[in-house]
Amino acid sequence: MSTRTQNEKKFGQWDELPNGGRRYRLDVPGKLGWLARYLKEVNVEETTVRFWQEI
Repeated sequence: MSTRTQNEKKFGQWDELPNGGRRYRLDVPGKLGWLARYLKEVNVEETTVRFWQEI
C-alpha cells in the first residue's frame, strides 16, 4: 500500500473526489507517438479502490 506522499511523487497529477479520495494520473508517451494514461483511484485512507490504463 502506498502513502499519499508516494502516490503524489509517482503520479504527479491528481483530482480530489467528492468522497474524499483521489484519482491519480500518469501519462506515459509511447515510441510511436501514442500516449498511455495510468489512473489510480484511492479512498480517504489511500487504499487503492481501482487501477486502470487508458490508451
